[in-house]
Amino acid sequence: MRFALNSLSRYASQFDKIKERNFVEENLIIALKKQSNVEVKTFLLNQLNLVGGNKTIDEIKEYLSDEELCEPAAQTLISIDDKSAANELLFALKSSKGNTKATLVKALGNLKCVNAIEQITPLIHSNDTAIKKISSCGFS
Repeated sequence: MRFALNSLSRYASQFDKIKERNFVEENLIIALKKQSNVEVKTFLLNQLNLVGGNKTIDEIKEYLSDEELCEPAAQTLISIDDKSAANELLFALKSSKGNTKATLVKALGNLKCVNAIEQITPLIHSNDTAIKKISSCGFS
């Protein structure tokens, strides 16, 4: 099943397959909402890396506060590479902690989100070594 879904996502992600991409995106979002298994949700988020667009941003932002799903959700938003995606990452950063915070800082750095500089700069002095390191090289 995973191989088939991945093949479909790859097919729909082709440049001229807008209708197919939208169809796959919508159905992956529906499947994501119905799942409770973290591993399955992670797989579906990874498929949205290929076909995700503006619809995906609103549907996955809730996972940015989830310790287990923050990373795949952030990667999906990075792949969308849209100002709205960066804004959701920035908003989630305000209330994040630990590994989730580190993931969000790294994602914002990957997107070169200059609006995040004000929130990330103080993290350079964090007691958390991982956050300190990621914050220090976030935009380099």
